[in-house]
Amino acid sequence: MSPTAQPDVQPFQASAGAFEHIKPSNNSDSIGATTLRSKLGLTSEGSVNGPRKIVMIISISYGYWFEGGVKPMTLMSVQSDLDLTLNRYNYRHNGTQEKFLIYTDYPHEYTDSSGTRAFLPCKEASKPEILAGFSKVISSGNNVVIYYSGHCSRRGPGTSTITPKTYKDRNRRYEENGVERAGPPYIIASDAQRIYGYELYAIIKQSRVERTITMVFDTCNVGTFFENVIEFRYVYRAIDDGGSETQSRSEGNASRTQIIFVAATQFGEGAGTFLEKDTKKENGAVTLLMDEFFKARGASRSAQALVERLYSVCHTRQKPQIYSLFPIVGDFELLP
Repeated sequence: MSPTAQPDVQPFQASAGAFEHIKPSNNSDSIGATTLRSKLGLTSEGSVNGPRKIVMIISISYGYWFEGGVKPMTLMSVQSDLDLTLNRYNYRHNGTQEKFLIYTDYPHEYTDSSGTRAFLPCKEASKPEILAGFSKVISSGNNVVIYYSGHCSRRGPGTSTITPKTYKDRNRRYEENGVERAGPPYIIASDAQRIYGYELYAIIKQSRVERTITMVFDTCNVGTFFENVIEFRYVYRAIDDGGSETQSRSEGNASRTQIIFVAATQFGEGAGTFLEKDTKKENGAVTLLMDEFFKARGASRSAQALVERLYSVCHTRQKPQIYSLFPIVGDFELLP
C-alpha cells in the first residue's frame, strides 16, 4: 500500500447509527426447548458451539521489515483499518470477543463504543495460526467474514519462506512453456511464510454447510488470488471497467455455500491509502470507502453499487472487483 491524498470527491452522507451491528437473536422458544438446545451445545440461532456470525481479522504491519534491505515494508494504515473494522461490527471488550478472531503482529489498544479501552486478545499472525483460525471459523458452519490487510506478492512458485528484513526476490520470475511469468499471488504472514489461495480453499471445500463466506482483501496484486482455484461464476466490476459478467463455469459446490471475494486490486496494482491532513491517520482506500458505503443512508447497497463507488474514487491506481459463486441479490452485506 502507498499513501495518497484524499481525492476531491463528494463524501457519502454517513450516520453512525447506520452501522451493521451483529444483532442478538430474538429467541421465543419455550424454556424446555432452550434447555434442550443448551444440552445439545446449540446457540439460540441454532449453530453448534458458537455464534451465528464470526469476524476474522488478519492485520499485519511488517514493522522494521525491508525489501532488498533498503525499502521499508511497514504498513501504516493497518492499525487504523483494524479500528474501522471493529467499529463496524460493534466489538465490545466485555461481551463480543467470542465473535471475533484477531491476528496481528503488533499489540493494539482499542476503545469500544462503551468507552472501555483495553488491549485486544490478538493472536500472532503467523501462517500456522492463521490457517488454524481459518479452519476453526470455516468448520463452525457459521456465516463468516474474513478481512485481510497486509502485503500480497506474486513471484516464482514454491512455499519457501521469505526472510524478514531482506526480502530480496521481488522481481524473480520463472518460465512456463518458454514464457516468463510471475508465480501465483500469496499473502505474507508475520513469520514470513506464504499463504496461497489454494491453501485456504482446501479448508473451505471440506465444509458442506449452506452459508455465506465473505473474504475482503485490501492489499496489492490480489485480484487473481483464487485464480484456477475457485471458479467464481459472477464478477462484479464497474461499467467503465468493462461491466459485470457471468462466466460459464461449472458451479462445483454441492453444498450451496456462497463464497464472495472482495479484491481491492488486480495483478500489478498497488492498494492505495487515504491520509488525513489534520490527524495524519492513514487508512486503506477500499477499507475506508467501504465503511462509508455501508453507513450511507438512502443509497443502493447492491454489489454493483459498491464497485461503482470504489472504482469512481480509485480507478486511477486500482480497480476493485467482487467475485462470487452465486449471484448477490438485493443489498450486499459483508456478514449476512
